[in-house]
Amino acid sequence: MPATLLATRPPLAAVGSVASLVNVTKVFGKGPSATTALAPVSLDVAPGEFVTIVGASGCGKSTILNLLAQLDRPTTGEVFINASRSLMFQEAALYPWLTAAGNIELALRLRKVASKDRRPRALELLAQVHLSGWADKRPHELSGGMRQRVALARCLASDPDLLLLDEPFGALDTVTKSLLQDELVALRQRRGFGAVLVTHDVSEAVRLGDRVVVMGGHPGHIVEIRSRHDGDPADAVRVITEQLRNEVRRRETDQRDRLTA
Repeated sequence: MPATLLATRPPLAAVGSVASLVNVTKVFGKGPSATTALAPVSLDVAPGEFVTIVGASGCGKSTILNLLAQLDRPTTGEVFINASRSLMFQEAALYPWLTAAGNIELALRLRKVASKDRRPRALELLAQVHLSGWADKRPHELSGGMRQRVALARCLASDPDLLLLDEPFGALDTVTKSLLQDELVALRQRRGFGAVLVTHDVSEAVRLGDRVVVMGGHPGHIVEIRSRHDGDPADAVRVITEQLRNEVRRRETDQRDRLTA
């Protein structure tokens, strides 16, 4: 079956999912210099489900997220999208000349929300991320954690069914990261959206995920998918960490073997 970004006849496994990857591969480049970023990968995301993807650098985590966001096309396989989506990056990427509220109002304007409704809606979204008193501050007047809260509120302005998160808390200190994780969980419980989060942080993946997708690399592949109900979270962190260590050791061994062959 030819590769496609959006297919109109999903297989039975994808019916009822907000997003599905079906035997997806991704190759960058052509000829001898081509790099296979993803081996065949299949993954379904159910409505309202929080899926976390964890793995070492270069294992294809962000490639999967880009495919779900429709920023890239698979080389083979199919991507089925049955939901509105919003993408949040590691950097807040706010417009520096706009206020916190202004950044959110711009997102609402792009959604064609009536001008009279934009400011009240922006203030409501800022309140949801605990920034009620900061609506008229510009990004340089906000801390890193505050800027990420504004970025999260801007994503929620599109009222997505699926929130795609590319290591949004990776550059934050431990306490701020924990607070934003709590806010994300609370917002999801209130609003019912699903989420796919890419992270290097095993503890974050286990804490937030209904399911944790453990990735190995070269090429990227799924090692295991663990459910929140699969035992004690502390044990899950320990097991997944050891799996990732083994994957890194395997990759280093493979590289040495290729160099000495």
